[in-house]
Amino acid sequence: MLTQQPIKAQAVMASKRTERQRAAEAAQSRPSRPLRLAKPQILLVCEGCNTEPSYFEQLQAQFSRVRLKVIGEGYNRESLVERALTLRQEGNYAEVWCVFDKDPGANVPADSFAKALQLAQNYGLRAAWSNEAFEYWLLLHLVDHNGADMHRSQYDAALERWLKPLNATYAGTRDKLVTTQLFALLQERQAVAIQRAQRIFEDKGAQEFIPNISASCTAVFLLVKHLLDMEAQAEL
Repeated sequence: MLTQQPIKAQAVMASKRTERQRAAEAAQSRPSRPLRLAKPQILLVCEGCNTEPSYFEQLQAQFSRVRLKVIGEGYNRESLVERALTLRQEGNYAEVWCVFDKDPGANVPADSFAKALQLAQNYGLRAAWSNEAFEYWLLLHLVDHNGADMHRSQYDAALERWLKPLNATYAGTRDKLVTTQLFALLQERQAVAIQRAQRIFEDKGAQEFIPNISASCTAVFLLVKHLLDMEAQAEL
């Protein structure tokens, strides 16, 4: 009996090796799972601290394959672009967009807007600008404006006029937030807003880094459309 023990042990070890080999072969024969790529993260550096962040933070719900990091900095034009460059260097972002207004005024240098766009282009940043302000993008969800000159001081009253029949409001003279109720209305009209903004943009001969001379116009549709395209392509 003593002489049979090593033989049994060798048989057990051989059996275990065979089981391991079969398991390895089975694993190799199974189709490999596709690698899950990390969601691209897009940094949006906004001039406003309320309206733009409250809009884009809710826009994130439309995307499952793209992540947005939204920052409302309170900077404007050139200083915002410089800040966006700093933030890009501090993180790992697929793209960085600057969201700012022309916002003409007595204390604003006439060439400030153009300089900010040139600076963004030089740094390899994207630009979602509005002439005169971001609220014009919101307005295009509600009315088919023709791109005629419209001062930013008129936006709040225009938004209220078109929102009132829909039992919604925009507190443009108070907190300037895009509420959940307001965003839901805007989202329902997103496609038509993109069409309207693009038509005005093209009619005026505007480009991302070469804006039109006159208001009213916005390039925010470029950003929203780009995000929608990224989401669609990621699903393929």
